[in-house]
Amino acid sequence: MTTMSGNSISRTDGNRFRRSGRLAVADRTFAARILVADDEQGIRRAASRALERCGYSVLQAANGAEALARLTEHGAEIDLVLADVSMPLVGGLELRRLASRQGVTSRFLFISGRGGDDLGAEAGGTSDAFLAKPWTVDKLVEQVRELLAPACPK
Repeated sequence: MTTMSGNSISRTDGNRFRRSGRLAVADRTFAARILVADDEQGIRRAASRALERCGYSVLQAANGAEALARLTEHGAEIDLVLADVSMPLVGGLELRRLASRQGVTSRFLFISGRGGDDLGAEAGGTSDAFLAKPWTVDKLVEQVRELLAPACPK
């Protein structure tokens, strides 16, 4: 349920919004859209839930090929891709290369059980980030916020 009071809109889930012209804008977080691509359903769901609780809009993909299809369809709307490096069909690094060829400019946060330094060399020195498995929700959210910070309105 949503209620209005002065310049605020309150929802029963405790989130507060302020009015900005005709739109209600979330006070707490820039509403970025994130694509979570991981072939492990448990990891994909945990990451998606954590990010949704922080106010992000989340799309999911069960493998790299599905992620590429989502990027092709929603590329301009996706601010960040959280991608497992090792997935069937298309891994995270190859996903990044293919998406880049299609003009997708989304940032990437790669997750892997391998070390980030090795992956950085493989990725060709991109400005993207790496998160080692097993990760914590706090570390995931921290890295996502750092990657999206330049895109957040001031």
